[in-house]
Amino acid sequence: MKNTFLLLIIIFFCQNVYSQYYYTYSSTPDSANIYMNGVFKCQAPCKVKFNWKEAIDDKILIELKVDGYEVLKDSLIERPKRIPKIIKATLTPAIPKIEFDSNSVMVVFDRFISDVENNKIIGHKKSLKKDNEDIIWKSASIPDEETFAKKFYDYLQEAGIQNPFTENKKLFSDPDKNFKRRPRYVIGVRLIDIETNIYEIHKKYVVFGQNAVGITKMKLEWQVFDRSTGKVALKKLTEPIYKYRQGMYYFIATIMPTFELGISQLFHDPEFINMVSKSDDVSGLLINKDDSTKKSIVLDEITNPAFEDLSKMIQYANSSCVTIISGDGGHGSGVIINDKGYVLTAYHVVDGAQKIEVKFSNGMKLQAKLIAYDFPNDIAIIDITGEGYQALPINTTDGNNIGINVLTIGTPYELELGQSVAKGILSGKRKRDNNIFLQTDVAVSPGNSGGPLLNEKGEIIGIIQEKIAHKDVEGIGFAIPMDRAIEVLNIEIKQK
Repeated sequence: MKNTFLLLIIIFFCQNVYSQYYYTYSSTPDSANIYMNGVFKCQAPCKVKFNWKEAIDDKILIELKVDGYEVLKDSLIERPKRIPKIIKATLTPAIPKIEFDSNSVMVVFDRFISDVENNKIIGHKKSLKKDNEDIIWKSASIPDEETFAKKFYDYLQEAGIQNPFTENKKLFSDPDKNFKRRPRYVIGVRLIDIETNIYEIHKKYVVFGQNAVGITKMKLEWQVFDRSTGKVALKKLTEPIYKYRQGMYYFIATIMPTFELGISQLFHDPEFINMVSKSDDVSGLLINKDDSTKKSIVLDEITNPAFEDLSKMIQYANSSCVTIISGDGGHGSGVIINDKGYVLTAYHVVDGAQKIEVKFSNGMKLQAKLIAYDFPNDIAIIDITGEGYQALPINTTDGNNIGINVLTIGTPYELELGQSVAKGILSGKRKRDNNIFLQTDVAVSPGNSGGPLLNEKGEIIGIIQEKIAHKDVEGIGFAIPMDRAIEVLNIEIKQK
């Protein structure tokens, strides 16, 4: 009796150890290689047979591998039930994990453009009956630009590359971090070509109702525009190939996975990684030069007349405060700083503009060109055609006098509101990334960007940059102080 009982125990033990288990795998993308404890088993879709004696330290490590994708890992840490299991696995494109510091350049995605002609035949659906059906490219049916942008930002975040969504979103958690850095690199992508073919498969190979296999190929041209130089800094061609298994239907579902693989290829490019991992230390660049050597900008010292009251000062300063209209229809403000027509403004007001117009208080408009700028500090100088302009003097010391009365003259919101005056006080100074900014309660709006922050003598103590608004706060404006502006633009003021 004891021997019989012992024999039953041995048989039961052997059945558990040597029992066959069956896992059926399907993968996206198709044809993932399946490994168990490092031993290749098969290529998905397939049925994996194994038994518990293959376990190492009471564990079986399962890995699915496809070139260009993250390895998908799973572990069995206890003996499974003897019930066949069906698993549909989805792998994600491999994205490098790179440690960037907080001063690394910031990147934004601009747009996805398709060069593929509408109604072009880009492939075929081939059935088992040998019937072929053309696959037609329909521009209207592809995902919208926002979908492409969201996916690109997801991968930027995963790679650790600085982008607007890595900025601090809590406005009042830390006053020194309320300033948002401006992106240096703008990335766009052009779909040069696309090809896709879908093949119906025999029913005995169908898994999860996926009765077709296919391949989608893209040619994507990536362009990286450097806003600090105004030039395309990098062009790269990626050619992602996405293998899939799905129902015998239109290929539209394969566009985003193929695009994602193209992002992965770009992010693995050494030139691209080297570019976006640099510190954002570009400053004092002059355009229309063959090099980035900073040139001195010499201004003659000027003084304002004595004013009877504030109203007289505003009337006088009004002639020196201008509206700047960029070619894309946007506008900002600026202030004339010498009789030759040099105008100080915020760089983002004229960034990328093919045409710049300056509108005066009397309605006159003149052409201008960008001659110097400092990208990190968002400050620029444009040059108006002609000479003999009334300018306002620069004051580099009053930025230290917290509590003084200040005002700005600019164009908030609409062009029709040009030469609007807003008053307040200089309420503080804030430090960020070793830069000091003037804080004011002057009511500023987006169109005021680039306008002067003036003291009661009509002297320029800062250039308006941005505003913070909150339901519990009327509004806080910030300006770059003039001592910083003349330093980064390499301005010299020649004494009389």
